[in-house]
Amino acid sequence: MLCASMWGSWFNTLLLFDLSNALSVPHGTVVNLIFWFLSSPATAQVMQKSHVLIPASGSGSRMQASLPKQYLPLLGQSVVLRTVNLFLASPCISSVHVVLNPDDDIWATQVDLPASDRLHVHYQGGETRSDSVLNGLYAMRELVDARDWILVHDAARPMLTP
Repeated sequence: MLCASMWGSWFNTLLLFDLSNALSVPHGTVVNLIFWFLSSPATAQVMQKSHVLIPASGSGSRMQASLPKQYLPLLGQSVVLRTVNLFLASPCISSVHVVLNPDDDIWATQVDLPASDRLHVHYQGGETRSDSVLNGLYAMRELVDARDWILVHDAARPMLTP
């Protein structure tokens, strides 16, 4: 339940404002309802595992950089590797799925690629971010359960901390 509580906090942070407005109840009430839901034994049986899908097939053309932005260096690593490693470091994450452009020739050339059976790379990126996410979900469907959680986090936004 530690992992469910962690994701519960994340969930509360992102969605509480909208839920409070939608339900027309005080903020604290919604927090208590969500906390109860996430910590209940019934939820533990429903909420199986958490997986991460990282769309990383963009070209970064608006940045006009020599590399797509997910491969730009940040503190000694590419942005995408920082994001992947963050999620692989969490015991709450069962698998990490990176969706790359079918023509990507940079991923495999990176030094320090994580060696993990929890990391899955799919060369099925689409024309748009939403296409890449959908293609990634299709690629994951045999590897996850229908009741599992799938968290989508952009490769080029390493805003999380361990």
